[in-house]
Amino acid sequence: MKSKVILACIVALSFCLVLALIGCSSSTAPGTATPPHEDSENVQTGVDVCIDWVDFICFNNITYLRNTMVSESDGLQQRLGSEYAVVTFNVEQNVKEPGYSIKHGDAAFLQAGTAIYTLSDYSPSFRLVALVHNQLLLYEADTNPNAEYGRDLLDIADKVEYIGINSIQDGVTEIAKIESPEKVAALVDMALEAPVTLMSPNYNPSSSYIVVFQLNDGTSVSRAFDIQAGLLKRGIQVPNEFSDIIRNAIEVLE
Repeated sequence: MKSKVILACIVALSFCLVLALIGCSSSTAPGTATPPHEDSENVQTGVDVCIDWVDFICFNNITYLRNTMVSESDGLQQRLGSEYAVVTFNVEQNVKEPGYSIKHGDAAFLQAGTAIYTLSDYSPSFRLVALVHNQLLLYEADTNPNAEYGRDLLDIADKVEYIGINSIQDGVTEIAKIESPEKVAALVDMALEAPVTLMSPNYNPSSSYIVVFQLNDGTSVSRAFDIQAGLLKRGIQVPNEFSDIIRNAIEVLE
């Protein structure tokens, strides 16, 4: 039976499931294949591949992942912009090949014909919204093959009120908080100016945390951060000073 991973309330799950995803113009399917079943449904090859999909959409070579920590109650309806694109292909229902390369118009779970909209306060290269049965679902850029700097993935300049540091274990347990305006501004600037590597970075769970940018519109942006490697998801290589500020905030509470 085909199984799927739906990103529920813990954003951190997506960090573990899609670390190999580079960008929708050249990536393989964002999921993992399970061993063949004995009662194979694939008569030609004798292999029944089961793929665990994450909730993604892909437009203009940018792969976006669902941010389930943001809901319509956060004012998405009031900031809904113009129609941006339309989903043309549902991979969860149609793809059984784990080597499938996702392309423009693909979505993991959204049906073909689903309308995708911009948000008035954000670049469409960062955030898009899907309209599903009169419900708005927020998606955020995960990989962009044209991204050179963090600002190409994160449109958060002058929008961050404070920064939370959460446990990598559940993604929601806050273990430290940075509220100093000077430090918040410094961390945001470093993240936006940091170079982006298109190679698939390996995040070490034992040295990783979830950095949560709490935005001034009431929404949040969560990214895995390997404090030893200085890697902010996805592939944003921040300077040592960024790691030092995060490390110091954690140590103060230990």
